[in-house]
Amino acid sequence: MLVLTAGVILSYLDVEDVIINHYYEFRLSEKEKLKTVGLSDYTASIQGLRVSCIERNLSGITFNHDTNSLFVITNGPEEITELSCDGIGIRKIPLKGFQDTEGIVYIGKQIFGVIEERRAVISLIHIDKATSFIEKRSVKKQLCFDVGYKKNKGFEGIAYNPAEDALYVVTEKSPMVLYRIDGLTENSGKSSAISIKKQEKIKISDLHMEDLSGLHFDTVSNNLIFLSDRSRLIAEVTLQGKVMGFKELEKGFSGLQADVKQPEGITIDKNRNIYVVSEPNLFYAFQKTDSKH
Repeated sequence: MLVLTAGVILSYLDVEDVIINHYYEFRLSEKEKLKTVGLSDYTASIQGLRVSCIERNLSGITFNHDTNSLFVITNGPEEITELSCDGIGIRKIPLKGFQDTEGIVYIGKQIFGVIEERRAVISLIHIDKATSFIEKRSVKKQLCFDVGYKKNKGFEGIAYNPAEDALYVVTEKSPMVLYRIDGLTENSGKSSAISIKKQEKIKISDLHMEDLSGLHFDTVSNNLIFLSDRSRLIAEVTLQGKVMGFKELEKGFSGLQADVKQPEGITIDKNRNIYVVSEPNLFYAFQKTDSKH
């Protein structure tokens, strides 16, 4: 009878993950590699930093290119917190009337998109230097659509594609679905009817993820970056559905000294640094190994 210890099984699974990642990278041409984020080139520069101004339920993160700072969101209490790119708290913005806020994305011109998981609501909110709190009744625009899921299996991540003025949202699981929303943000200056479409070109099954917990659109590669809590995994995928690479968030990978437990949000800043936040209040930064900054 073959008996495998937990350590041997874990090592086997890690090797399998490495093989899968190398397989997808091997399929890429040199031209394609130049257009990717290059997840495998990143190493942890900050890991497991406890965000002192947040106690629990850290759920999403986005980079504001106008303030050069990060904005994170919690789902209980419902709050937005501005952080420096080193993970240091700057200010808190309570969200009044919101419920179970899971994701946040910076759209531009001081407008953010916020998602509420249970209600399946996307709200556009305004935040400037003077903003100290936000009431639900003051939101600029709101969209609610029935995704047909049970409690705590609704919206989990939100991303914005400025070139096409489109929002993307993902649902957590059972099933995992990627939606594209057009016509809500109107950043293009053109008013159009709101359109909601499942993005079936991207096969979630190809991502080797047990669930979806975060989402980011990278404006340099024009690819989507998916995050999984249960799989502790990041995946990069083109809008046409081609998988470009993976990054493990487990001990021994990318310079990590311990597993990233319950990763919930992901974003990339203008210097190409990747940030991940995890519950209850941990902050991670990843930098390209050949980075000079």
